[in-house]
Amino acid sequence: MFAKRLKDLRKANGITQEQLAAIIGVERSSIGKYEGKSHTIPSDDVKYRIADYFHVTVDYLMGYSDAPNPSLLESQITEAERKLIDAFRALNTEGQEKLIDYADDLIQSGKYIKMHTYIMGKEA
Repeated sequence: MFAKRLKDLRKANGITQEQLAAIIGVERSSIGKYEGKSHTIPSDDVKYRIADYFHVTVDYLMGYSDAPNPSLLESQITEAERKLIDAFRALNTEGQEKLIDYADDLIQSGKYIKMHTYIMGKEA
């Protein structure tokens, strides 16, 4: 997982193995080994430098999490969404299921699609 994530991050950011090596202070051949079939895993220090450069967590790099940067995701939650999450968490399982069903009904009815779209920042 580390090899794939590193390569995907590097390519998504448009940098070469040589550039990444210079940025994190390793040999270019090391980047090749990290991304290659040998599945070489760098030292913790190098993992942290890579994670810091790409603004992701080491857990994401290693495949322990699918959230590249949970704190960034957390900062994108609106106050209304936070209130809804808190209310949802305060409910027991039966209440949570009812709330989900209610939300599904609202969406299916079409009455609140425009407002939902506006709240989610997708207003055309």
